[in-house]
Amino acid sequence: MSAFITNIIHLFSQQLKLEWKSPFIIGGNLLYVIGAVFITYKIFNEISAPVWVCVYWLIFLFTALNSTIHSFSREQSDSILFYYSFTNPVVLYLSKVTFNFFFLMLSAGLLFFFMWLFLQNPIVDDGLFLTAMVLSGLGFSIQFTFVSAIAVHTKQSNTMTSILGLPLIIPILMTAVKLSLISSEVIIDDGSDIDIMILSAIDMIMFGIAVILFPSLWRS
Repeated sequence: MSAFITNIIHLFSQQLKLEWKSPFIIGGNLLYVIGAVFITYKIFNEISAPVWVCVYWLIFLFTALNSTIHSFSREQSDSILFYYSFTNPVVLYLSKVTFNFFFLMLSAGLLFFFMWLFLQNPIVDDGLFLTAMVLSGLGFSIQFTFVSAIAVHTKQSNTMTSILGLPLIIPILMTAVKLSLISSEVIIDDGSDIDIMILSAIDMIMFGIAVILFPSLWRS
């Protein structure tokens, strides 16, 4: 188990070094977050809590899509042979999920900060909103990373990732929006614990399916 975790950490650090050497994707996504919030501010100046929640999750969704769509773009030709020979497919997948989740949490925090800066902050229950953010970010990472692995085998991987990933992510998005509306007291609902359990269950189901199917996908 310790060797398994060590391998995941090693691949995660390698991915971090590669992104640091060519930070165009990360920089582009961060610029997208700031630009989208600023444009929203210039158009609306002041928005209600439901609109704030809607804007937040739409920006977060497309940030997640843009950042994870290239998860396996570097794993081409000789790199595929290297990972095929020396890396457990599950370790490779988990390292990608971990990296994407790390970046999405960074993006989510920056998005929240800039929306608070320009559009104020309607969130009352910070703990509930943070829970929704973490669980949805994990779900986005799990789903989009797996879909990216499928799409990389096609010539139009960007289009395929969008087509395959967006419909599957709707249950996570809708549950996260509901939890956010509860946390901002737009909706008065005592069943937030059930929604958290549902969101956690969706993440676990998608994770189990991805771990089972990814080795066969990667070895093919």
